[in-house]
Amino acid sequence: MVHHSAILLFSAKMARVSRNLPRKRILRGKLSKEISDPMDSCVTEIRFAKKVKHRLEPWNFLPGDTVEVLNGPEKGKRSRVLLSLPESNDLVIEDINVQTVLKLKDNSSETEEVKTEHPLKASRVSLVCPETGKPTDVVYRYLEDGTRVRVAKVSGAIVPYPQLATRVEKSKEKKPDEMKVDNIYLCTPPEQAVKKTLEIKGLATAVEVEDF
Repeated sequence: MVHHSAILLFSAKMARVSRNLPRKRILRGKLSKEISDPMDSCVTEIRFAKKVKHRLEPWNFLPGDTVEVLNGPEKGKRSRVLLSLPESNDLVIEDINVQTVLKLKDNSSETEEVKTEHPLKASRVSLVCPETGKPTDVVYRYLEDGTRVRVAKVSGAIVPYPQLATRVEKSKEKKPDEMKVDNIYLCTPPEQAVKKTLEIKGLATAVEVEDF
């Protein structure tokens, strides 16, 4: 006869195992991510990607960049960056690291297989030098007008920012007088700082009455 405590121990162990099993079909009466939407599986992996302790610095990849895969089964392939995820050192690249997920057909309970891009580690790809056409590491330099640019280490050619990121980069550029004391962007002008703009009336009278 099996001891009662042994049965309870076995039940608890099986409960822990069942919690760790993947539930790709039905979860508490609701369709899983893989079935309800073809992109949900990828989006969930992106949104909840584990943040890494050691981020790649500097982060050289922006949406719209052309990159080349350096290793793995897709070595040598080139494509465009769709999404940049520096917190987890990941990139989502068009037609790279494509995986199959399940999607629920429109107005139907049947499912179909859909292919979509999944995140790829940024250390596995490299930017492409516009001059040599080969993968390259980049360094950052400044032009005479203060514009920050990416420069290929070997050829010295400027690796242009993608058009998708141009507006973002411009917004990060420093103002010409940003470090000056009389900067109109950060400091109040002296003539405005000494100007009396608020006058409180009746305060002294109120204090005298209260003290009395």
